[in-house]
Amino acid sequence: MKKFIFYSYLIAISFFSLNAISAELLSNTPTATAKVGTQPAAIFPNPNQDYGTLNVFCIGKDFDWNGNLDEDDIAMSWWKIKNVAEANPNNTTPDELKAEKVIEWESFGRFPARTYSSEFDNEFPIIFDNYILLYEIESAKLIDTIKVANVNAVSAAGKYRYLSIRIYGNPENPYSPTENQVLIYNTETKEVEDTIKTQATNVQQTLPYFNEQTNENLLAVLCEGEQNKGSAVEFYNLSTKELKKSIELGNTGNFLLFSMLEYKLGGNNTIKLPLLTVVINGEHKVQVIDANTLSTDIPIFALAGIPTEYPIPTEGYNGPRELATNSKAEFYVTAYDGKIYKFSPVKTGAQATEIVVANEGVPDSITAPENPDNATKVEFAFTNIYKGVGTYTPNDEVVVVYQNDGSINSTQETASLFPNPIKNKAIVNIPTSLGETINVEVLDLLGNKIQIIENVNVSNNSFELDINENLSAGYYVLNLIGKTNNITLKFIKK
Repeated sequence: MKKFIFYSYLIAISFFSLNAISAELLSNTPTATAKVGTQPAAIFPNPNQDYGTLNVFCIGKDFDWNGNLDEDDIAMSWWKIKNVAEANPNNTTPDELKAEKVIEWESFGRFPARTYSSEFDNEFPIIFDNYILLYEIESAKLIDTIKVANVNAVSAAGKYRYLSIRIYGNPENPYSPTENQVLIYNTETKEVEDTIKTQATNVQQTLPYFNEQTNENLLAVLCEGEQNKGSAVEFYNLSTKELKKSIELGNTGNFLLFSMLEYKLGGNNTIKLPLLTVVINGEHKVQVIDANTLSTDIPIFALAGIPTEYPIPTEGYNGPRELATNSKAEFYVTAYDGKIYKFSPVKTGAQATEIVVANEGVPDSITAPENPDNATKVEFAFTNIYKGVGTYTPNDEVVVVYQNDGSINSTQETASLFPNPIKNKAIVNIPTSLGETINVEVLDLLGNKIQIIENVNVSNNSFELDINENLSAGYYVLNLIGKTNNITLKFIKK
């Protein structure tokens, strides 16, 4: 059985959690803008570790909605913004970034969210009414045409393309599809080889992957549901085409992201978790799902105090839109209220930080083009699809936000201990705010106090922790009690 290997960031998470103050992204954070085509709707970096180039796909404007490029219409287009990472030295705001138009189409289509494997990281589909154009991202060359109609989204693995299909035709309910299915298209034979009919309606995105726990090739299918209800992620076995499990999401799940989380427990102990992250617009939240166990209950998250559900502080129709992650276990969510919300799960749990950027647009697509060695100075970049909240006036701007160590997370207070796992002793580093004398408690995972150490002297923001040698091997909580606040760490006893 061929394994599907997916492009993802490896997110290294230390084995601790802490009480932290939410930081704000200050208004002086360095940003740059680029003028592109009308209504930029998708943005992502070049493949092959080229994080200095951003690809931007613009919807254009079809004024009479006939799908053809008429005289007064604005064409759909593809732009590249180059030298993005080098454009902002020394945290000084650069002039407007230069964007180059690569392609302009003569009809109107749409750009699906990218749920592609690493094997196809250099491929991007453009969907039209009766066919799909597949392009090589780096060169912008057309590499294939798939002649299938009514496609809503595309994903890929091996020689197959998974085509999300919605067919409408119910006069009593024109917004409810009469057919909801995924076509499995073979790029070698140029034919549809099989069909999966979903139980939930309004097929949105698909994502094929290999489940290492069950040794199966699975297809995750995100369905929006009908009339703001019945949203779900369905998991199908690609060999038998049988439904393995359906996870109900509530009201309108509309964006699906796959990532691989590398969970470092200390020393050489590492656990890797494949995760599905779903933006649920109507429920105003982001949900994390373990792609191996097909569950929203992730024991290692619970152990480390990391949530699997993240409420977005939006209301009504101003819910979340899209999501991007980076290699620091952080993610960013755009919303219809014109804001971006940042989450740092390891540091601040499910607490959202509202990002304030000096622009008047409505953020849509977002990317965090950060390679694993953090070489780029870009923190994230996003498209502005409209000029203001509640308007449908097309915008033409991309905003790039650069890292600013003085304004991001500057108010967070951290603590750490080493080594972890612990045999008998460890060095604990703490912030100055805890004071020069603290009390220390060791608790088991049920909250029982196993060991209490009072009046511990702190020198140069650290102290040596001496663990009771009779303590059984396992997971424990270390509670550091200062004058004005507490910090909690988790550790493993060898």
